[in-house]
Amino acid sequence: MSDRERASDWMAAWDELDAGLAELRSCRDANELADRACTLAMSSCGADRVALGRIRDGVWSPWRAAAATEDLAPLVPFAPVALEQLPTEREVARTGRAQVRRGHPGGRRRSSASTTDVDVIVAGVRSAGTVVGLLHVSATGTGHPVIVEAFADALSSMFALVDVRDRVRNQGLVLGTLAADLEDLRRNDPIELVAVRKLGAGGGPTTSPDGPAGSTRALLTERQLEVLDLILAGQSNAQIADRLVVAVPTVKSHVRAVLRAVGAVNRAEAVTRFSQARSHDAAD
Repeated sequence: MSDRERASDWMAAWDELDAGLAELRSCRDANELADRACTLAMSSCGADRVALGRIRDGVWSPWRAAAATEDLAPLVPFAPVALEQLPTEREVARTGRAQVRRGHPGGRRRSSASTTDVDVIVAGVRSAGTVVGLLHVSATGTGHPVIVEAFADALSSMFALVDVRDRVRNQGLVLGTLAADLEDLRRNDPIELVAVRKLGAGGGPTTSPDGPAGSTRALLTERQLEVLDLILAGQSNAQIADRLVVAVPTVKSHVRAVLRAVGAVNRAEAVTRFSQARSHDAAD
């Protein structure tokens, strides 16, 4: 092959890589990216077999694969393996540089009529500068370590990008929920004025004909009375929110109003004070 032909093949290989990376960039989430990575690596790297594995706690595990033939044995193990047993893979994980492995995983060679030894390009997939996965590509056709390493680097960048997208999406959901709660609080719980007590002739508050408990109830709005009854029934803020179909912050605001009216510092004291007031009313 002449230098011109080799240069032409090299340019064609990079064109195939660019086309594959364009499709890779169209993936919307990590699952789609993982599902398509091996198939796109086959077309981008001129390979007939590709496997994508993960590394965790020094152990390599298979994850995704694609092949023109069903025989993946020359490429990767079928079950998790400690990196210590995979010299080439261990070195790629340590250095982050792609390497070519001759023969089967772990340096084993198999000579049989059905399975032949192949060259396998192993490249690292990184996260925050650490190799967290390995891309195995059969070195056939136009496959070259530089091409495979470029694809693995692009795959690393795409995984980082979709992770950022997912975080932004989740933060958006949290902020949306918070905004909805605040809007619910604004609609259902404007700053409520405590009901004004009737004044007697001397300018002081009159005693309700219903006694101390009745006087306390006279200070509360209709919604706060509902919250008070549910507090006395032993309901939590979350249970009260479900019962009244309002947000928990709205319930907390009502609870604070009830505590002020009762003259208590917490729910337990409020229950005690109101129970004592009702006992006093019953005795009268």
